[in-house]
Amino acid sequence: MKRILALLGTLAIAATLAACGDDDGETADESATTAAATEDTAAVDAAAVDVADPWARAMAPTATTSAVYMTLTAAEDDRLVAASVDVTIADTVELHEVVPADGGDMGGGDMDGGDMDGGDMGGMGEMVMQEVEFIELPAGEAVELKPGGLHVMLLGMRRQLEAGETIDVTLTFEKAGETIVTAEVREV
Repeated sequence: MKRILALLGTLAIAATLAACGDDDGETADESATTAAATEDTAAVDAAAVDVADPWARAMAPTATTSAVYMTLTAAEDDRLVAASVDVTIADTVELHEVVPADGGDMGGGDMDGGDMDGGDMGGMGEMVMQEVEFIELPAGEAVELKPGGLHVMLLGMRRQLEAGETIDVTLTFEKAGETIVTAEVREV
């Protein structure tokens, strides 16, 4: 009965609005609302970020960290500003970059998924990882998050990540909002 009354009330309001509308039966308020909704949808579509090949690093038995990699392509300029995983996987998730050690030692980091203790990066000299506030995504450019570069760092692992399993990673973009991607865990 409540549903019928609610429906009748909605119909009565719609009839009143139609009677007050312009020649095409749509009120100025309805036109503005429709236009705003169309613009909002266009803005969301334009702000979309394509996420390709998300994967996470399988962990050595003694490791307390892991990382997630992928390629991001934004339809318009955007930024990756945060990432997260389920609390059963890791305590902390940060956005990181790898830089030369003389660029500011943040504790070091080896690239084999082990603890953060410095690494050589195959002849490139001493390299370290450091947290970044965001990852810039220029419109139309593929930005690769990869070993030895930009990546999503998983710290304080609560369990080992084993090759073949998958984990969900929530990515938060400045304009495009949140999206959840499924990353396959791989041996490297």
